[in-house]
Amino acid sequence: MFKDEILNSIKDFIKGEKTFLVGGYLRNYFLNNTISYDRDLVVEKNSYALAEKIAKKLDGTLVELDNVNKIYRVCLKDKENYFDVSEALENNIEKDAKRRDFTINSIFYDLNEEKIYDPFNGINDIKNKIIKTVNLQNMLDDELRFLRIYRFMSLTGFKIDETLANFSKKNFHLVKNVAPERINYEIIKIFEGEYLTQTLLKMLDDGALEIIFPFVKEIKRIPSN
Repeated sequence: MFKDEILNSIKDFIKGEKTFLVGGYLRNYFLNNTISYDRDLVVEKNSYALAEKIAKKLDGTLVELDNVNKIYRVCLKDKENYFDVSEALENNIEKDAKRRDFTINSIFYDLNEEKIYDPFNGINDIKNKIIKTVNLQNMLDDELRFLRIYRFMSLTGFKIDETLANFSKKNFHLVKNVAPERINYEIIKIFEGEYLTQTLLKMLDDGALEIIFPFVKEIKRIPSN
């Protein structure tokens, strides 16, 4: 992580500003010590200004992803590396951490102070290979998160926390409220995972597979030959 030239190139203009690296980049780092192409940054205020500076510094293209939540993407010229820059919930890092989906995605790294902020023991859950939620109610903030559980299971091979698993079984049908293109994206990610087979079997046992693919109900009626 300290050898990431792209990340280090922006440090000059974030001095004095509360800027955190968060999400998949850190998760992957603690999983296998590799550098990711996507870098999610959270700032306490003025995410657009930071995104604009990054685009100018690295000759990238600035794209607005979410005007309401002030999320911006900077795509670099190699079309492989990019930054997603967002503002913390209510301009407060602690509140932003509390609203996230899973503990393994709730690890923050302060780019100025070079310190880890891990309020929900996400690093420990990575070591123990388990998928836990920050708060069960957070799952209802975006129903797609119930499908993302299986995405991370497929990518990591982690087990699903029992409390989260039971909550998901009761509420997985809510995924049908999500836009089809978002569901399709998660399905693609699931099928890219190294642990796809056990994930699909888990989805079958949980009743999730037939909600996503209704024809599975018919397949289950076919007897063994």
